[in-house]
Amino acid sequence: MKLKEGKGFTLVELLIVVAIIGILALIAVPLFYEAVQRGKQKSTMHNMRTIATGLESYMVDYNFYPHNIIAVEPTYVSMTPRRDGWSNDWVYETFQSDQSYSLSSGGRDGGGHATVEGVTSDFDDSITIVNGRFFSYPAGYQHK
Repeated sequence: MKLKEGKGFTLVELLIVVAIIGILALIAVPLFYEAVQRGKQKSTMHNMRTIATGLESYMVDYNFYPHNIIAVEPTYVSMTPRRDGWSNDWVYETFQSDQSYSLSSGGRDGGGHATVEGVTSDFDDSITIVNGRFFSYPAGYQHK
């Protein structure tokens, strides 16, 4: 009995293609996940900068910072972002008879592990802005 010579791929060729696709997925998925987290970090920092600008404008007009960030609406910020990039609530505090403030995001897990000044290295670390300047911020951010 003679076998038909058919057109198509052998099982070995298909297994090699599946293995290559698997290897590419193992490389690409973690990189994609990190890119998503970086995007959330950048979004959070942008929103913090927007809120801080509104708070500073409020301070110029009233000579004190408001007791909550919603007070800057709609005069200084058309709509204050309610949550950070990871959908966690902001942590906003005023100090010294409302003459200074801090605004923080708890990071990916909302816990805010690092509160030291300078560069943070983990997505779980907090991002904090104090009186219009970033106090703790992600690596790669150009501190101004």
